[in-house]
Amino acid sequence: MPFSSMGSGGAMEYACGNCDKPVPNAKIGDKCPHCGVRWEYEDLGNGQVKDASGKVRPKSSVEKVGIGGGIAGVIAVVIYLLRAFLRSRD
Repeated sequence: MPFSSMGSGGAMEYACGNCDKPVPNAKIGDKCPHCGVRWEYEDLGNGQVKDASGKVRPKSSVEKVGIGGGIAGVIAVVIYLLRAFLRSRD
């Protein structure tokens, strides 16, 4: 989940990308004190994100990874259940 930075009168303010509540001094890897989500990257607000290593890349590349990870998780569960079913038949 991302967090985003917003400049306001020279000071940086941050908001959680999950609950959209303001968070002071947010850093990648921290958890939101309001909803508990862990921030994996910072949304730079220009269609790009910055990860923990400081690498800047298109936001679309991060969203695709999240979807792929979810699909991989579902496949792993299906394989596990199928194996358990086949073992129970023996």
